[in-house]
Amino acid sequence: MVSNPLNNQHLEQYAQSILSRYKHLFDEVDRICNELLMNTDVNDVTRYYEYQDRLTGIYGALNVAYKDIKAKQKNEEVRYYHQLKILAASNNEKFISASAEKEADLYVAPLRTARDILEGYVEVVVTAIGTCRSRIYEYQKDKKYDI
Repeated sequence: MVSNPLNNQHLEQYAQSILSRYKHLFDEVDRICNELLMNTDVNDVTRYYEYQDRLTGIYGALNVAYKDIKAKQKNEEVRYYHQLKILAASNNEKFISASAEKEADLYVAPLRTARDILEGYVEVVVTAIGTCRSRIYEYQKDKKYDI
């Protein structure tokens, strides 16, 4: 295979900048989820409306960042793969697709890590919004039968 050092420092910096940019939202999601875990009082419906609104806003920001980094990861992986292919051809070396795929996969590893962290938080936010909605629904259902 082509002897080409993996120089992905710019991808590591990009991934870290994305995670740093959204750290305050990660902290907010963690805080809300901890409060949901500690406070199961369904009668505190105002809190659930507030959480639902905040989480919806957070979802919007994190989901866009997730989609962006997912696309960047795929584009960088394909670009690097083709770069290896061109380099092999220019050096009159045999091109081995499987090796190039593995090397391209390693090249984008920092982006994949950041993507997975963002994806995890997006999933947590969706679940937490569902929890808030369930608790609001339970409150409204119980209130309907109060005398």
